[in-house]
Amino acid sequence: MKKALLLAIICLSLSTNLFGQKISKKEARLLLEKAITHLKKSDSASFIGLWHTGKYKWPYHDRPFTEQDIKDNFYHLQEFLDTALSRNLKIDHIEIYNVEAEKMSRDFGTYNIKAWFKYDKNYYKGFGFFVEFVDNKWVVLASPDTSTLKKK
Repeated sequence: MKKALLLAIICLSLSTNLFGQKISKKEARLLLEKAITHLKKSDSASFIGLWHTGKYKWPYHDRPFTEQDIKDNFYHLQEFLDTALSRNLKIDHIEIYNVEAEKMSRDFGTYNIKAWFKYDKNYYKGFGFFVEFVDNKWVVLASPDTSTLKKK
């Protein structure tokens, strides 16, 4: 019995190490809420801290994502989410997607997380990030993703 338990623990440890960290809804919400807080406070320096710059290239640009790129995206997100930020809208729901292998090979990250704001019963705006688990934390790797959704 002890051998079976020990073997199960070893297998679980190996599978976690081999297949990486899985992001939870709670972790995704925390990262997205941090971004929202930084956007509301116009704190671009803290917003930049959510990113991992360095070894990862900006997909389709063949160069690293720089602090200036992050600042540009910061201002774009502030403009895109201006109503949600000024009205203090709460996140309606969060989506988490596994990134396809082809995109992972281009340094998109392991997951795409997205927060949606409900403006009214037929209109939603969302933003999200490609994220990766690096140095024991979830970090953003590339440009934020923005979307709108109209229901009929």
